[in-house]
Amino acid sequence: MRMREYQVFLRWTCAKDIIDDGTLVEWVDTLEAKMQQPFVQWMPLGQPGAPATWNAMSRLERLDERMGQGTNQQLRMRLIAAPNPAQIDHFDVQATMHPYTGRYVSACEVRFKQEAFDDQDTVEFWVETLKTWAKEGHALSAHMHQADDDAIQNVSSVGVLKLGYGIEVESVDVASNPGRETSRGEHRYVVNWLSYFGPEMATELRHPEIDVPGVEYEAQGEGFWIRLSESPQNPDDPDIRARQGAVREQLGLQALAKRQQRAFGFWQKK
Repeated sequence: MRMREYQVFLRWTCAKDIIDDGTLVEWVDTLEAKMQQPFVQWMPLGQPGAPATWNAMSRLERLDERMGQGTNQQLRMRLIAAPNPAQIDHFDVQATMHPYTGRYVSACEVRFKQEAFDDQDTVEFWVETLKTWAKEGHALSAHMHQADDDAIQNVSSVGVLKLGYGIEVESVDVASNPGRETSRGEHRYVVNWLSYFGPEMATELRHPEIDVPGVEYEAQGEGFWIRLSESPQNPDDPDIRARQGAVREQLGLQALAKRQQRAFGFWQKK
């Protein structure tokens, strides 16, 4: 069993409807421009289905024709890329009512091959792009991080860590991991390499202004961005991991999880 993906993700959850006003179409255009080619396949998410050809007709039905057709349209799909210069693997969009809160949100995720971020210009381009998309989508949160490290930080099984990721430890205290994620409905509280906490989430945090050496803090309206280092490539570097833990502590994320625990059922707390 090998679970490593060797990818970097961009994730953001939008409070604004991105389908009806064409925002999603513009994002797909941006990705295809960077790839210098269109996506080649698509597949549904949340239901059985094999990849199908992504062409002008499938794009028209699932993206372009939806503009101006009303708010809160349901769309759950993955766009799959062929090998390309931007090293993008796929783009997921899940625009639907959140299963626990009933709120309509759009969760988006772009996956890249990890080596794409060996180049610092590429890092900065996608950092600025994510900030733009977060603003355009009225994001509740946004994150950029190495996919394997994010998964490892949230694994509670010693066996899974060994068999899936090649990491041998005697025990795991996942609640104390610097990259531990706490999900509360449509809100994702986690300190990733690049993290955005929107206004709604910022009001729940006790210490929104971060003062950790080496960490960049940038206010954006009533929300804020945090960046741990120059590159997302080495999240397990001791200095970067220490920054991640210090930011998590200053934000009070573990205390927040305990404070809100009784307001959510079992699945909402996962």
